[in-house]
Amino acid sequence: MPLGLSGKSPHLRVVFSAKTLCKPAPLPLFCYKKESAFSDLWTHKKNVAMDKQKVNTTSSMNSKGYSSSSHYRINPTAEKSEQVLAIKFVQWDVPPLESLCNSKVYILRVKLNRGECMSREEKNWLCEAVNSNTYFRTAVPLQGYRFDFFDVLKKYLVNQYGQWTEYYAPDRTSLRAYLYGRINQIVEIPKY
Repeated sequence: MPLGLSGKSPHLRVVFSAKTLCKPAPLPLFCYKKESAFSDLWTHKKNVAMDKQKVNTTSSMNSKGYSSSSHYRINPTAEKSEQVLAIKFVQWDVPPLESLCNSKVYILRVKLNRGECMSREEKNWLCEAVNSNTYFRTAVPLQGYRFDFFDVLKKYLVNQYGQWTEYYAPDRTSLRAYLYGRINQIVEIPKY
C-alpha cells in the first residue's frame, strides 16, 4: 500500500505548519546595502569637482544635494568676446564650423554674442527651432553642431486644454506665435 494521508491517494501530500509558512527567510548577503568609504569618497570627489567647474545650483539641487544631476549647468569660462558659437555633439566627422557661416542659426548666434538685439522674426524663428527639435531643449542642432541659446531663452509653463507643458522661448509673444489653439495661461519660471 503506497504512503498517503488517508491511504486512498497514491500521491504523497506535504502539509506545512503555520510556523514554516509565516517565517521569513533571511536575505542573501548581496541584498544588503554595503556602506563603504569608497562611496563616500566618490560623493566627495564629485562635489569638489562640481565646485571647481562653477556649477550653478538650483533650489531643488540644494535640497537634494549634489548627487542629483537633475538641473545644473556649467558656466563657460570664456569672456563675452570669446563666447563659443557651437559645440560638436556627434562622434563622427563633420565639416568645419566655418562652413556653416551662412546659416540662419550661425548668424543669429554671432549677432547675440556681439550684444545686438533680436528682431521679432528672429525671436519667432528661434522659438520654433528650439521647441520643434528633438535633440535639445535650449539649443538648435545643425549638421552635428549644437548652437546653445540658453542665455536668451526663458522657461515658460503653458496651460493648454487642461494640461501644463514646459517650453523655452525668448518672450511670450514668440511663444504665442508658436503655439496653436486656445492658451489658458502662460507662467514664466526662473531658470535657476
